[in-house]
Amino acid sequence: MKKVIVRAAVGLTAMIAVLGLVPNAAQASATSHQFTYSSPYYEYYDSTGRLTGQVTYSTGNPMAWSWRFSAGVQALAPGAVMTCDAWNLDGSTLTSYHDNHSGIPVGYLWHSTVPWNPIGHNMRLVGSCSFQSPGGLVNAGFTFDYVVSNAGLPIAPAGATREVSVTTTVQITPNP
Repeated sequence: MKKVIVRAAVGLTAMIAVLGLVPNAAQASATSHQFTYSSPYYEYYDSTGRLTGQVTYSTGNPMAWSWRFSAGVQALAPGAVMTCDAWNLDGSTLTSYHDNHSGIPVGYLWHSTVPWNPIGHNMRLVGSCSFQSPGGLVNAGFTFDYVVSNAGLPIAPAGATREVSVTTTVQITPNP
């Protein structure tokens, strides 16, 4: 069985691990972004999919996000349905945020809002989906590390300025 690993830098390293089904993948260029008052939107895409995030600077600093698998991942199982779950961490502590969708098409634009993102905290959004393909069970998703910065706010207390990082994964477990 062939294993292909593609790396794309976005703050940290983004990785796609596909077992046996993706012979070639392009390497993405390095980019970075920090959520600030004047730049509240972020978009990332690679050969796994496209992730967006947008912070609204108001009570709780909610972050609306979306994820859609690329055409290449969707082609692994045309017409398949998947189950997806997302969680949010504040540092290493799991928050009360959880999103679950089941029975959705592999091409679905998965979207939700993390309602509480304290200024300067190291936050992590983790999304995971699974679906059956002709080649086996596909488990795929993303890890999105971010900080909502106070940069540019009219009154800005000291806070973190860490850059955003995204890691995407696709793993296929062959059918027996």
